[in-house]
Amino acid sequence: MSEKLRNWARWVLDDDVSYKLGYQSSMLLLMRKFKEVSSNKVKADIDVAGAEEVDKAVCLLAKHNTILHQVLCWHYLCGCSVNQIAIRHLSKLEKKRVSNHTAKALLSEAEGFVEGCLIKNT
Repeated sequence: MSEKLRNWARWVLDDDVSYKLGYQSSMLLLMRKFKEVSSNKVKADIDVAGAEEVDKAVCLLAKHNTILHQVLCWHYLCGCSVNQIAIRHLSKLEKKRVSNHTAKALLSEAEGFVEGCLIKNT
């Protein structure tokens, strides 16, 4: 699943397809700009239909739980580690220290949600 999400992220960050996304949030646009500056361009190893299917699942996740959606985007679009997510992002949201274990559990839950959506649609 993580490889499929990594390829989806590469697809999202590709300038040629960014206008086709199912959602256009300011947070996602900022993440795209951050990622473009900090990464080398690796082409997505995913076809358009597969990427759009994952994108729809991620859109459903955003509607279901915004925190899980943010954790997924921080990890796959921004390239943040679980530790960075816990310290830089979740701890600020919660206004208290969030453990790596909690961040990892949230990321796993987000990945599981997306995977469940993909399985349900096949």
